[in-house]
Amino acid sequence: MTPLLLSCELICIEEGMPIHGRVLKIGIGCDLFIQNTLIYFAYVEMRTMKLASELFNEMEDTKVKLDNCTHVNILSACTRTGALSQGEWIHAYIDKNGFDIDGFIATALVDMYSKCGNIEKATRVFRSTSRKDISTWNSIISCLSTHGFGEQALQIWCFELCC
Repeated sequence: MTPLLLSCELICIEEGMPIHGRVLKIGIGCDLFIQNTLIYFAYVEMRTMKLASELFNEMEDTKVKLDNCTHVNILSACTRTGALSQGEWIHAYIDKNGFDIDGFIATALVDMYSKCGNIEKATRVFRSTSRKDISTWNSIISCLSTHGFGEQALQIWCFELCC
């Protein structure tokens, strides 16, 4: 069902909505992969943070075990819509519930804070992440250079090469 939902986003929104309804009607809406796909569909195609947030809350209410993919999807929704306060809430939720902020989540957080204009928090997330991957490094370098901190971006790039 997930590939079907993803293919619907490529066709058009009107095709995705009936699939969403069918998913809920046949009772597989609680599946983690289905929920992650619906969140992705809600913000990428429909550009609505409200629907993505409702889906996230529904997942919590029905006790679907959230994963890093869920968090990255909802953080991406926050990034695309400029919803800094919702992104901060998701960050607090991740911390409060003991999720590991690895390279995958750290990159989404750095990207969200950067694109929402909070460079200090983007930098703080980057520095506090113990397991950075190449995307995390690229995200902070892009963040700093985009916001006029080219020298710091170069310093981080040099540090990355040396270590």
